[in-house]
Amino acid sequence: GRWMGCLFSKEEKGEGTEAVQQPVATTSRSPSVTGLLPTGPTPSPGGVGRGQAGVATLAQRGRAPSTYALVHEQVMREKLGRGSGLVGLVNLGNTCFMNTGVQCLSNSVPLADYFLGYDWASEINKNNIMGHRGEVAKSFAKMLEVLWSGNPTQPAFSPTEFKSVIARCNPMFGGYQQHDCQELLTFLLDGLHEDLNRVKKKPYVEDAEDDGKRPQEIVAATAWKGYLQRNKSIIVDLFQGQLRSTLECSRCRYKRVKFDPFMYLSLPLPTNRANVSVEDCLLLFTEEEVLEGDEAWYCPRCKTHVRATKKLDLWKLPPVLILQLKRFEFRGGGRPRKIDTPVRFPLTDLDLSGHVKSAQRDPPLFDCYAVACHHGGFGSGHYTAFCRNRTEDRWFDYDDPRVTPVPDARVIENNANAYVLFYNRVVLDEPVSPAGFASPPIVRRQSVSMPHLWPHYNPAHSMSQIDLLVRTVSDEGTEQRKISLAPIIDDDDDEYVEA
Repeated sequence: GRWMGCLFSKEEKGEGTEAVQQPVATTSRSPSVTGLLPTGPTPSPGGVGRGQAGVATLAQRGRAPSTYALVHEQVMREKLGRGSGLVGLVNLGNTCFMNTGVQCLSNSVPLADYFLGYDWASEINKNNIMGHRGEVAKSFAKMLEVLWSGNPTQPAFSPTEFKSVIARCNPMFGGYQQHDCQELLTFLLDGLHEDLNRVKKKPYVEDAEDDGKRPQEIVAATAWKGYLQRNKSIIVDLFQGQLRSTLECSRCRYKRVKFDPFMYLSLPLPTNRANVSVEDCLLLFTEEEVLEGDEAWYCPRCKTHVRATKKLDLWKLPPVLILQLKRFEFRGGGRPRKIDTPVRFPLTDLDLSGHVKSAQRDPPLFDCYAVACHHGGFGSGHYTAFCRNRTEDRWFDYDDPRVTPVPDARVIENNANAYVLFYNRVVLDEPVSPAGFASPPIVRRQSVSMPHLWPHYNPAHSMSQIDLLVRTVSDEGTEQRKISLAPIIDDDDDEYVEA
Protein backbone atom coordinates (compact mmCIF):
# COMPACT_ATOMS: atom_id res chain seq x y z
CA GLY A 1 0.00 0.00 0.00
CA ARG A 2 0.92 3.63 -0.31
CA TRP A 3 0.88 4.51 3.39
CA MET A 4 4.14 2.87 4.37
CA GLY A 5 6.41 5.53 5.78
CA CYS A 6 4.64 7.27 8.63
CA LEU A 7 7.65 8.21 10.73
CA PHE A 8 7.44 10.06 14.03
CA SER A 9 10.76 11.81 14.47
CA LYS A 10 12.00 11.86 18.03
CA GLU A 11 15.66 12.11 18.97
CA GLU A 12 17.03 10.28 21.98
CA LYS A 13 20.18 10.57 24.03
CA GLY A 14 21.93 8.15 26.29
CA GLU A 15 23.65 9.05 29.56
CA GLY A 16 26.44 11.44 28.65
CA THR A 17 26.37 10.60 24.97
CA GLU A 18 24.00 10.91 22.10
CA ALA A 19 22.40 7.71 20.90
CA VAL A 20 22.22 7.35 17.14
CA GLN A 21 19.53 4.84 16.29
CA GLN A 22 19.69 3.39 12.81
CA PRO A 23 16.53 3.63 10.73
CA VAL A 24 14.46 0.48 10.45
CA ALA A 25 12.79 -0.66 7.27
CA THR A 26 9.10 0.01 6.97
CA THR A 27 6.61 -2.43 5.52
CA SER A 28 7.74 -2.35 1.95
CA ARG A 29 10.79 -0.16 1.64
CA SER A 30 14.02 0.55 3.46
CA PRO A 31 14.46 4.32 3.68
CA SER A 32 17.91 5.76 4.03
CA VAL A 33 18.86 7.91 6.99
CA THR A 34 18.31 10.97 4.84
CA GLY A 35 14.82 9.76 4.04
CA LEU A 36 13.83 9.97 7.70
CA LEU A 37 14.28 13.72 7.86
CA PRO A 38 13.85 14.93 4.28
CA THR A 39 15.01 18.44 3.65
CA GLY A 40 15.62 20.52 0.64
CA PRO A 41 16.57 23.95 -0.56
CA THR A 42 14.11 26.79 -0.32
CA PRO A 43 11.45 26.05 -2.93
CA SER A 44 11.80 28.07 -6.08
CA PRO A 45 8.92 30.18 -7.39
CA GLY A 46 8.46 27.53 -10.05
CA GLY A 47 7.31 25.03 -7.44
CA VAL A 48 8.58 21.69 -6.25
CA GLY A 49 8.40 18.21 -7.63
CA ARG A 50 8.85 14.64 -6.57
CA GLY A 51 12.31 13.18 -6.66
CA GLN A 52 13.99 16.51 -6.01
CA ALA A 53 17.42 16.19 -4.47
CA GLY A 54 17.81 17.15 -0.82
CA VAL A 55 20.71 18.57 1.17
CA ALA A 56 22.55 17.52 4.29
CA THR A 57 20.24 16.43 7.09
CA LEU A 58 20.59 16.22 10.84
CA ALA A 59 21.24 12.52 10.43
CA GLN A 60 24.18 13.24 8.14
CA ARG A 61 25.54 15.53 10.87
CA GLY A 62 25.50 12.65 13.33
CA ARG A 63 21.94 12.78 14.60
CA ALA A 64 19.67 10.05 13.27
CA PRO A 65 16.09 10.34 14.49
CA SER A 66 14.20 7.41 15.89
CA THR A 67 10.44 6.88 15.67
CA TYR A 68 7.64 6.63 18.21
CA ALA A 69 8.74 3.05 18.97
CA LEU A 70 8.50 2.33 15.27
CA VAL A 71 4.78 2.81 15.69
CA HIS A 72 3.84 2.73 12.02
CA GLU A 73 5.64 -0.52 11.28
CA GLN A 74 4.08 -2.14 14.32
CA VAL A 75 0.59 -0.99 13.37
CA MET A 76 0.93 -2.15 9.78
CA ARG A 77 2.30 -5.53 10.88
CA GLU A 78 0.17 -6.32 13.94
CA LYS A 79 -3.03 -4.29 13.77
CA LEU A 80 -4.14 -4.05 10.15
CA GLY A 81 -5.41 -6.43 7.50
CA ARG A 82 -7.80 -6.52 4.57
CA GLY A 83 -10.94 -4.63 5.48
CA SER A 84 -9.28 -2.52 8.16
CA GLY A 85 -10.63 1.00 8.24
CA LEU A 86 -13.76 0.09 6.26
CA VAL A 87 -16.26 -0.07 9.13
CA GLY A 88 -19.23 2.27 8.78
CA LEU A 89 -20.90 4.24 11.58
CA VAL A 90 -24.59 4.00 12.37
CA ASN A 91 -26.51 7.28 12.22
CA LEU A 92 -28.00 7.75 15.70
CA GLY A 93 -30.27 10.55 14.49
CA ASN A 94 -28.77 13.52 12.65
CA THR A 95 -25.26 12.38 13.61
CA CYS A 96 -23.90 12.24 10.06
CA PHE A 97 -21.80 15.33 10.89
CA MET A 98 -20.08 13.37 13.67
CA ASN A 99 -19.65 10.19 11.63
CA THR A 100 -18.08 12.13 8.78
CA GLY A 101 -15.61 13.97 11.01
CA VAL A 102 -14.58 10.76 12.78
CA GLN A 103 -14.00 8.88 9.51
CA CYS A 104 -11.80 11.70 8.16
CA LEU A 105 -9.68 11.73 11.33
CA SER A 106 -9.60 7.92 11.41
CA ASN A 107 -8.03 7.96 7.94
CA SER A 108 -5.42 10.49 9.08
CA VAL A 109 -2.76 7.79 9.16
CA PRO A 110 -0.25 9.33 11.62
CA LEU A 111 -3.05 10.12 14.09
CA ALA A 112 -4.52 6.62 13.80
CA ASP A 113 -1.05 5.09 14.20
CA TYR A 114 -0.54 7.08 17.40
CA PHE A 115 -3.71 5.66 18.95
CA LEU A 116 -3.30 2.14 17.56
CA GLY A 117 0.37 1.57 18.28
CA TYR A 118 1.79 4.14 20.70
CA ASP A 119 1.47 4.35 24.47
CA TRP A 120 -0.84 7.35 24.18
CA ALA A 121 -2.49 6.64 27.53
CA SER A 122 0.76 7.57 29.28
CA GLU A 123 0.38 11.09 27.92
CA ILE A 124 -3.11 11.75 29.29
CA ASN A 125 -3.12 14.97 31.29
CA LYS A 126 -5.78 14.45 33.96
CA ASN A 127 -5.02 17.73 35.74
CA ASN A 128 -5.46 20.01 32.75
CA ILE A 129 -8.48 22.20 33.54
CA MET A 130 -8.91 22.85 29.80
CA GLY A 131 -9.11 19.13 29.06
CA HIS A 132 -11.61 16.41 29.87
CA ARG A 133 -9.51 14.15 32.14
CA GLY A 134 -8.72 11.94 29.16
CA GLU A 135 -12.35 11.09 28.36
CA VAL A 136 -12.24 12.40 24.81
CA ALA A 137 -8.93 10.67 24.07
CA LYS A 138 -10.07 7.35 25.55
CA SER A 139 -13.37 7.37 23.69
CA PHE A 140 -11.72 8.30 20.40
CA ALA A 141 -9.11 5.57 20.83
CA LYS A 142 -11.86 2.97 21.36
CA MET A 143 -13.54 4.14 18.17
CA LEU A 144 -10.32 3.73 16.18
CA GLU A 145 -9.76 0.23 17.55
CA VAL A 146 -13.18 -0.77 16.21
CA LEU A 147 -12.85 1.05 12.87
CA TRP A 148 -9.46 -0.55 12.13
CA SER A 149 -10.27 -4.02 13.49
CA GLY A 150 -10.94 -5.43 10.04
CA ASN A 151 -13.73 -7.59 11.44
CA PRO A 152 -15.85 -8.74 8.46
CA THR A 153 -18.74 -9.58 10.78
CA GLN A 154 -19.06 -5.95 11.83
CA PRO A 155 -19.57 -3.81 8.72
CA ALA A 156 -21.04 -0.98 10.83
CA PHE A 157 -20.62 0.20 14.42
CA SER A 158 -22.99 2.21 16.61
CA PRO A 159 -21.03 5.11 18.17
CA THR A 160 -23.43 5.50 21.11
CA GLU A 161 -20.75 5.70 23.81
CA PHE A 162 -18.65 8.15 21.79
CA LYS A 163 -21.70 10.37 21.21
CA SER A 164 -22.45 10.36 24.95
CA VAL A 165 -18.89 11.36 25.83
CA ILE A 166 -18.87 14.19 23.29
CA ALA A 167 -22.23 15.48 24.57
CA ARG A 168 -21.09 15.26 28.19
CA CYS A 169 -17.88 17.17 27.44
CA ASN A 170 -19.63 19.72 25.22
CA PRO A 171 -23.39 20.12 25.81
CA MET A 172 -23.72 21.81 22.41
CA PHE A 173 -23.58 18.30 20.91
CA GLY A 174 -26.26 16.97 23.23
CA GLY A 175 -29.55 15.85 21.72
CA TYR A 176 -29.95 14.94 18.09
CA GLN A 177 -29.94 18.20 16.20
CA GLN A 178 -27.87 18.61 13.07
CA HIS A 179 -24.52 20.31 13.64
CA ASP A 180 -21.61 21.59 11.58
CA CYS A 181 -18.99 18.94 10.83
CA GLN A 182 -16.23 21.55 11.12
CA GLU A 183 -17.45 22.51 14.61
CA LEU A 184 -17.23 18.87 15.63
CA LEU A 185 -13.73 18.55 14.17
CA THR A 186 -12.59 21.70 15.99
CA PHE A 187 -13.95 20.48 19.31
CA LEU A 188 -12.54 16.98 18.84
CA LEU A 189 -9.05 18.14 17.90
CA ASP A 190 -9.01 20.70 20.73
CA GLY A 191 -10.26 18.05 23.14
CA LEU A 192 -7.64 15.53 22.07
CA HIS A 193 -4.95 18.18 22.36
CA GLU A 194 -5.85 19.21 25.89
CA ASP A 195 -6.40 15.62 27.04
CA LEU A 196 -2.95 14.69 25.70
CA ASN A 197 -1.12 17.96 26.41
CA ARG A 198 2.36 17.02 27.61
CA VAL A 199 2.66 20.33 29.49
CA LYS A 200 1.59 19.53 33.04
CA LYS A 201 1.80 23.09 34.37
CA LYS A 202 1.27 25.95 31.95
CA PRO A 203 3.45 29.00 32.63
CA TYR A 204 2.44 32.55 31.79
CA VAL A 205 4.00 33.50 28.45
CA GLU A 206 4.09 36.99 26.92
CA ASP A 207 3.00 37.25 23.30
CA ALA A 208 5.95 37.69 20.95
CA GLU A 209 5.24 40.85 18.96
CA ASP A 210 7.47 42.91 16.72
CA ASP A 211 7.45 46.10 14.68
CA GLY A 212 8.74 44.30 11.61
CA LYS A 213 12.36 45.35 12.07
CA ARG A 214 13.79 42.19 13.63
CA PRO A 215 14.53 39.10 11.51
CA GLN A 216 11.12 37.56 10.96
CA GLU A 217 12.24 33.95 11.35
CA ILE A 218 13.68 34.77 14.77
CA VAL A 219 10.43 36.41 15.90
CA ALA A 220 8.44 33.46 14.51
CA ALA A 221 10.63 30.91 16.29
CA THR A 222 10.39 32.89 19.54
CA ALA A 223 6.60 32.84 19.26
CA TRP A 224 6.66 29.09 18.56
CA LYS A 225 8.80 28.54 21.64
CA GLY A 226 6.32 30.45 23.75
CA TYR A 227 3.47 28.39 22.33
CA LEU A 228 5.26 25.11 23.07
CA GLN A 229 5.78 26.19 26.67
CA ARG A 230 2.03 25.79 27.08
CA ASN A 231 1.04 23.37 24.31
CA LYS A 232 2.69 20.10 23.28
CA SER A 233 0.73 17.12 22.00
CA ILE A 234 0.32 14.82 19.02
CA ILE A 235 -2.21 17.36 17.70
CA VAL A 236 0.44 20.12 17.73
CA ASP A 237 2.97 17.76 16.14
CA LEU A 238 0.57 16.81 13.34
CA PHE A 239 -1.91 19.55 12.55
CA GLN A 240 -0.56 22.90 13.74
CA GLY A 241 1.31 25.44 11.65
CA GLN A 242 1.99 29.15 11.97
CA LEU A 243 0.51 32.32 10.47
CA ARG A 244 2.02 35.79 10.31
CA SER A 245 -0.36 38.67 11.04
CA THR A 246 0.69 42.19 10.05
CA LEU A 247 -1.19 45.34 11.07
CA GLU A 248 -0.09 48.72 9.70
CA CYS A 249 -1.32 52.17 10.74
CA SER A 250 -2.34 54.36 7.79
CA ARG A 251 -1.21 57.51 9.68
CA CYS A 252 2.23 56.82 11.09
CA ARG A 253 2.98 53.51 9.28
CA TYR A 254 3.68 51.77 12.56
CA LYS A 255 3.55 47.98 12.16
CA ARG A 256 2.65 45.24 14.57
CA VAL A 257 3.72 41.76 13.53
CA LYS A 258 2.56 38.63 15.34
CA PHE A 259 2.99 34.92 14.66
CA ASP A 260 0.09 32.74 15.71
CA PRO A 261 -0.50 28.97 15.54
CA PHE A 262 -3.31 27.52 13.47
CA MET A 263 -4.91 24.08 13.36
CA TYR A 264 -6.86 24.56 10.15
CA LEU A 265 -7.34 27.28 7.57
CA SER A 266 -10.87 28.60 7.05
CA LEU A 267 -10.85 29.77 3.43
CA PRO A 268 -13.33 32.27 1.96
CA LEU A 269 -14.82 31.48 -1.45
CA PRO A 270 -14.90 33.94 -4.35
CA THR A 271 -18.66 34.26 -4.93
CA ASN A 272 -18.69 36.07 -8.24
CA ARG A 273 -16.86 33.45 -10.23
CA ALA A 274 -17.87 30.10 -11.66
CA ASN A 275 -14.36 28.69 -12.03
CA VAL A 276 -12.72 28.59 -8.60
CA SER A 277 -9.72 26.60 -7.35
CA VAL A 278 -8.48 25.99 -3.82
CA GLU A 279 -5.49 28.17 -4.73
CA ASP A 280 -7.91 31.03 -5.47
CA CYS A 281 -9.37 30.58 -1.98
CA LEU A 282 -5.88 30.71 -0.45
CA LEU A 283 -5.15 33.95 -2.31
CA LEU A 284 -8.36 35.46 -0.97
CA PHE A 285 -7.48 34.28 2.56
CA THR A 286 -4.14 36.12 2.42
CA GLU A 287 -5.50 39.22 0.69
CA GLU A 288 -4.90 42.50 2.50
CA GLU A 289 -7.99 43.98 4.16
CA VAL A 290 -8.77 47.49 5.45
CA LEU A 291 -9.86 48.03 9.05
CA GLU A 292 -11.91 51.18 9.54
CA GLY A 293 -15.09 52.43 11.14
CA ASP A 294 -16.21 50.04 13.88
CA GLU A 295 -13.24 47.80 13.04
CA ALA A 296 -10.61 50.56 13.27
CA TRP A 297 -7.37 49.51 14.96
CA TYR A 298 -5.94 51.16 18.07
CA CYS A 299 -2.44 52.29 17.13
CA PRO A 300 -0.11 52.27 20.17
CA ARG A 301 1.96 55.05 18.62
CA CYS A 302 -0.90 57.38 17.60
CA LYS A 303 -2.78 56.54 20.83
CA THR A 304 -6.12 56.40 19.00
CA HIS A 305 -8.20 54.20 16.73
CA VAL A 306 -7.07 54.57 13.13
CA ARG A 307 -7.67 53.23 9.69
CA ALA A 308 -5.28 50.32 9.21
CA THR A 309 -4.49 47.42 6.95
CA LYS A 310 -4.35 43.79 8.06
CA LYS A 311 -2.71 40.92 6.22
CA LEU A 312 -2.34 37.22 7.00
CA ASP A 313 0.49 35.16 5.53
CA LEU A 314 1.20 31.43 5.65
CA TRP A 315 4.48 31.09 7.54
CA LYS A 316 4.92 27.42 8.49
CA LEU A 317 2.75 24.59 7.20
CA PRO A 318 2.08 21.47 9.30
CA PRO A 319 2.58 17.84 8.24
CA VAL A 320 -1.21 17.45 7.94
CA LEU A 321 -3.05 20.44 6.48
CA ILE A 322 -6.80 20.91 7.01
CA LEU A 323 -8.60 23.36 4.72
CA GLN A 324 -12.20 24.38 5.47
CA LEU A 325 -14.09 25.95 2.58
CA LYS A 326 -16.42 28.60 4.05
CA ARG A 327 -19.60 27.48 2.34
CA PHE A 328 -22.00 28.93 4.89
CA GLU A 329 -22.51 32.68 4.63
CA PHE A 330 -24.11 34.68 7.43
CA ARG A 331 -25.57 38.03 6.44
CA GLY A 332 -26.99 40.48 8.95
CA GLY A 333 -30.76 40.25 9.22
CA GLY A 334 -31.06 37.63 6.48
CA ARG A 335 -31.23 33.87 6.47
CA PRO A 336 -27.82 32.20 6.27
CA ARG A 337 -27.17 30.54 2.97
CA LYS A 338 -24.88 27.89 1.55
CA ILE A 339 -22.44 28.74 -1.24
CA ASP A 340 -22.56 25.91 -3.78
CA THR A 341 -19.69 27.20 -5.91
CA PRO A 342 -17.61 24.25 -7.22
CA VAL A 343 -14.03 24.45 -5.95
CA ARG A 344 -11.39 22.54 -7.88
CA PHE A 345 -8.83 20.81 -5.67
CA PRO A 346 -6.08 18.37 -6.67
CA LEU A 347 -5.89 14.89 -5.22
CA THR A 348 -2.11 14.92 -5.63
CA ASP A 349 0.63 17.55 -5.80
CA LEU A 350 -1.04 20.57 -4.23
CA ASP A 351 1.97 22.89 -4.48
CA LEU A 352 1.83 25.75 -1.98
CA SER A 353 5.34 27.09 -2.59
CA GLY A 354 3.81 30.21 -4.13
CA HIS A 355 1.66 30.85 -1.06
CA VAL A 356 4.11 30.53 1.85
CA LYS A 357 6.18 33.53 2.89
CA SER A 358 9.06 31.75 4.59
CA ALA A 359 11.41 28.90 3.79
CA GLN A 360 9.83 25.55 4.65
CA ARG A 361 11.75 22.78 6.32
CA ASP A 362 10.12 20.33 3.93
CA PRO A 363 8.83 21.34 0.49
CA PRO A 364 5.17 22.43 0.69
CA LEU A 365 3.76 19.73 -1.56
CA PHE A 366 0.58 17.94 -0.42
CA ASP A 367 -1.64 14.98 -1.34
CA CYS A 368 -5.33 14.79 -0.46
CA TYR A 369 -6.46 11.81 1.64
CA ALA A 370 -9.93 12.81 2.90
CA VAL A 371 -12.80 15.12 1.97
CA ALA A 372 -15.79 15.93 4.18
CA CYS A 373 -18.79 16.76 1.98
CA HIS A 374 -22.05 18.56 2.74
CA HIS A 375 -25.01 17.81 0.49
CA GLY A 376 -28.07 20.08 0.53
CA GLY A 377 -28.78 23.53 1.91
CA PHE A 378 -28.14 25.39 5.15
CA GLY A 379 -29.81 23.92 8.22
CA SER A 380 -30.49 20.62 6.53
CA GLY A 381 -28.75 18.29 4.17
CA HIS A 382 -26.40 15.41 4.81
CA TYR A 383 -22.69 14.86 5.50
CA THR A 384 -20.55 12.15 3.92
CA ALA A 385 -16.81 11.56 3.60
CA PHE A 386 -14.46 10.42 0.88
CA CYS A 387 -11.34 8.84 2.39
CA ARG A 388 -8.37 7.07 0.87
CA ASN A 389 -7.99 3.80 2.75
CA ARG A 390 -4.41 2.78 3.45
CA THR A 391 -4.93 -0.99 3.32
CA GLU A 392 -6.93 -1.01 0.07
CA ASP A 393 -4.96 1.86 -1.50
CA ARG A 394 -8.05 3.50 -3.02
CA TRP A 395 -10.88 5.91 -2.27
CA PHE A 396 -14.06 4.96 -0.41
CA ASP A 397 -17.35 6.76 0.18
CA TYR A 398 -18.23 6.75 3.89
CA ASP A 399 -21.98 7.38 4.13
CA ASP A 400 -22.92 6.54 7.74
CA PRO A 401 -23.09 2.69 7.86
CA ARG A 402 -22.36 2.26 4.14
CA VAL A 403 -18.75 2.16 2.94
CA THR A 404 -18.29 1.67 -0.79
CA PRO A 405 -15.28 1.99 -3.13
CA VAL A 406 -15.31 4.89 -5.59
CA PRO A 407 -13.00 5.98 -8.41
CA ASP A 408 -10.86 9.10 -8.10
CA ALA A 409 -13.14 10.88 -10.55
CA ARG A 410 -16.08 10.56 -8.14
CA VAL A 411 -14.17 12.50 -5.49
CA ILE A 412 -13.23 15.25 -7.93
CA GLU A 413 -16.76 15.50 -9.34
CA ASN A 414 -18.14 16.36 -5.88
CA ASN A 415 -16.29 19.68 -5.83
CA ALA A 416 -19.54 21.60 -5.24
CA ASN A 417 -20.13 19.63 -2.03
CA ALA A 418 -16.54 19.53 -0.74
CA TYR A 419 -16.47 21.26 2.65
CA VAL A 420 -13.30 20.21 4.52
CA LEU A 421 -10.17 19.01 2.73
CA PHE A 422 -7.44 16.97 4.43
CA TYR A 423 -3.92 16.93 2.97
CA ASN A 424 -0.71 15.07 3.86
CA ARG A 425 2.64 16.70 3.20
CA VAL A 426 4.51 14.69 0.56
CA VAL A 427 7.82 13.07 1.45
CA LEU A 428 10.05 13.74 -1.54
CA ASP A 429 12.50 11.12 -2.79
CA GLU A 430 10.20 8.41 -1.44
CA PRO A 431 8.53 5.83 -3.72
CA VAL A 432 4.92 6.52 -4.64
CA SER A 433 2.08 4.13 -5.35
CA PRO A 434 0.99 3.31 -8.91
CA ALA A 435 -1.80 5.87 -8.44
CA GLY A 436 0.77 8.57 -7.75
CA PHE A 437 0.28 8.98 -3.98
CA ALA A 438 3.22 9.24 -1.63
CA SER A 439 3.74 8.04 1.92
CA PRO A 440 2.37 10.03 4.87
CA PRO A 441 4.32 12.97 6.26
CA ILE A 442 7.17 12.82 8.73
CA VAL A 443 6.07 13.91 12.20
CA ARG A 444 8.58 15.64 14.46
CA ARG A 445 7.73 15.59 18.15
CA GLN A 446 7.76 19.24 19.20
CA SER A 447 9.49 20.31 22.40
CA VAL A 448 10.87 23.57 23.79
CA SER A 449 14.22 21.95 24.45
CA MET A 450 14.61 20.60 20.91
CA PRO A 451 14.54 23.55 18.49
CA HIS A 452 16.27 21.44 15.86
CA LEU A 453 12.94 19.61 15.45
CA TRP A 454 10.91 22.80 14.99
CA PRO A 455 9.57 23.77 11.57
CA HIS A 456 11.80 26.86 11.76
CA TYR A 457 14.97 24.79 11.81
CA ASN A 458 16.12 24.35 8.22
CA PRO A 459 19.24 22.21 7.68
CA ALA A 460 19.54 23.86 4.27
CA HIS A 461 20.74 26.94 6.12
CA SER A 462 24.37 27.34 7.06
CA MET A 463 25.39 26.22 10.54
CA SER A 464 26.00 29.86 11.49
CA GLN A 465 22.38 30.70 10.64
CA ILE A 466 21.15 27.68 12.59
CA ASP A 467 23.28 28.52 15.62
CA LEU A 468 22.02 32.11 15.52
CA LEU A 469 18.42 30.91 15.49
CA VAL A 470 18.93 28.51 18.38
CA ARG A 471 20.92 30.98 20.50
CA THR A 472 18.48 33.81 19.89
CA VAL A 473 15.45 31.77 20.83
CA SER A 474 17.06 30.23 23.90
CA ASP A 475 18.74 33.43 25.13
CA GLU A 476 15.60 35.51 25.62
CA GLY A 477 16.59 37.64 28.62
CA THR A 478 19.64 35.53 29.47
CA GLU A 479 22.82 36.58 27.72
CA GLN A 480 25.09 33.97 29.26
CA ARG A 481 22.92 30.94 28.62
CA LYS A 482 23.40 28.89 25.48
CA ILE A 483 21.73 25.83 24.11
CA SER A 484 23.42 23.10 22.16
CA LEU A 485 21.81 21.18 19.34
CA ALA A 486 22.11 17.95 21.31
CA PRO A 487 18.80 16.69 22.69
CA ILE A 488 18.28 15.82 26.31
CA ILE A 489 17.18 12.47 27.69
CA ASP A 490 13.53 13.48 28.24
CA ASP A 491 12.44 15.81 25.47
CA ASP A 492 9.42 16.97 27.44
CA ASP A 493 10.93 18.34 30.66
CA ASP A 494 11.71 21.65 28.97
CA GLU A 495 15.18 21.92 30.43
CA TYR A 496 18.02 23.15 28.30
CA VAL A 497 21.33 21.43 27.70
CA GLU A 498 24.02 23.80 28.87
CA ALA A 499 26.81 24.37 26.40
